Amino acid sequence: MKYLIVSDMHGESPVDCIQREIKENGIGKLVCLGDYDTPEVLREIRKIRIPKILTVGNHDLHYVYELGISSPIMKLSAPDYADLWNNNPQEKEFIEDAIAGRKKNAGLIVEANQGGRKIAYAHASLVDAGSPDSDVYGYVWQRLYTEEAVVMNFAKMIQENYWILFRGHDMGTSALALNKDKKIEYPNGEKIMLEPEKRYIITTGEFYYGNYVVFDSKEKTIEFKNTGTGNPIRGI
Repeated sequence: MKYLIVSDMHGESPVDCIQREIKENGIGKLVCLGDYDTPEVLREIRKIRIPKILTVGNHDLHYVYELGISSPIMKLSAPDYADLWNNNPQEKEFIEDAIAGRKKNAGLIVEANQGGRKIAYAHASLVDAGSPDSDVYGYVWQRLYTEEAVVMNFAKMIQENYWILFRGHDMGTSALALNKDKKIEYPNGEKIMLEPEKRYIITTGEFYYGNYVVFDSKEKTIEFKNTGTGNPIRGI
């Protein structure tokens, strides 16, 4: 099956891209990894008639709980974003339930795939580098900018028998692989072949910049794609 994976929409609707990929490339499942930023984007995505996995991001948490956040890509003030969510109670409830873990769309979602190997989806990471435990902070906020964070997340993948972790959050697309000797590799290129004996952390990049990923579970490939309307950022 082919998966279309997007993250970090930041108010930019991916619906046209999703519908085109479904029609042209036979996408069987949609995955959105959070930072919708506006309830309208979340609502449009939820209306698409295709099996889907939806997680939440740090922007969604901050806006819904009115914690305040500052980002150069914000089109509105933090209070204005909070008002948007307050005026859309169904979408707000969706985010609240996800953060509280009351539904399947929690901060981390795991599914079995390819002979029992597991695939994990989270906006940010599996663990907070400051703690060995998984928590909401790790799922929606922890970045992978340090070697310590990368090593800890691969260790968690080994512990939980995850084959792939798909994530967004960090600016730029990247692929990391852990081989049998527990050495980290850096697969390169627009399309990479996955090996069953390795473990992978795939950062999708931000759809705000046009980036998204197509994962073919049958062919065991991951293709980094761009809509052509954004400014793709690679390998950060």
